[in-house]
Amino acid sequence: MKNKTDTASLKIVEQAVYYYSLGTLIYINENNLGRDTHYVAETTKGKYFIKTLDVTNENVRVDDEIKACKLLRARGMTALPEYVKRKDGGYVTEIDAQTFFHVQRFIEGDTWRKNQAPDWLLFAGAAFISEVHTNLAQIDLKQRGAIQRINDPYASLKELDDIEKSLVNLRDSEYKILLMQDIALRRDILQKQEYIEVDKLTFVNGHSDYTVTQIITSEKNLVGVIDFSEVSNIPAIWEIMRFYLNSAIEIKKMQFDEKRFIKFLNRYTDKFKLNEYDKNMLIDFNLYYFCQALSVYRKLLSSGFSTHFIDRIISRNNIIQLLKTINWN
Repeated sequence: MKNKTDTASLKIVEQAVYYYSLGTLIYINENNLGRDTHYVAETTKGKYFIKTLDVTNENVRVDDEIKACKLLRARGMTALPEYVKRKDGGYVTEIDAQTFFHVQRFIEGDTWRKNQAPDWLLFAGAAFISEVHTNLAQIDLKQRGAIQRINDPYASLKELDDIEKSLVNLRDSEYKILLMQDIALRRDILQKQEYIEVDKLTFVNGHSDYTVTQIITSEKNLVGVIDFSEVSNIPAIWEIMRFYLNSAIEIKKMQFDEKRFIKFLNRYTDKFKLNEYDKNMLIDFNLYYFCQALSVYRKLLSSGFSTHFIDRIISRNNIIQLLKTINWN
């Protein structure tokens, strides 16, 4: 057995092999591409993906993920995770009070990095998520917490003040200047934020973490869309715009190609219709949301100013600057 894991990780994989009757373990490999550590395990019965879940994250929906994917597969959408049952018939195993895991059959194919989607994949991604929104219409899912707070910029403004005070401990002057500029930009936008009539938006049951990094392809076909752990009830314009901003090549260059974006949006609305208020709020809603999304700062402070989180803040700052310049209406 080739082992690329530490003792604690090996224990998780061995638990998975036992509780899910996966056969004899041959190979383990860690997968650290997302926020958490996951594992690929090859056994005598096949290849599996062991996915860990931080259940203290308010957005993680362990049971809803499996329920939603099973429903989508039942409705003919096969490019989705296939979950393996435990011996006792359940799907999820508790590691500790914070962390659970479940097991999926491994999906072979090509994976993509952020903002690397060529046209065919960008448009296929829009069409796919419109099918998800259509087929999950009848399921009962909780609304994403941050969406409920979109009209409360004052809480974010107060948190920005507290974050600004905490940055005095950051020694790197270059990073400090960039972060202070980001805080100033967010503050300026939030102080001028206009009221969003949320009840006029089209809400959908969606993936809620949908980007090109969650898509697996083979010969220009989508063979897998993974990581439905944050599945929830959300505005359609939030999911579709988030996918575009994290997938389109031009965003990395801080460019907005309106003709390409309209073509992308049309691929979505071919199957799932948006109302006029959705279209009018497409930019403003997402601009406010990005400015209020401060969890990355919390992680920065708790990590002791890790450059990983500084880079993520700078990336989001680029998106905020870009959204602010788009004259959509």
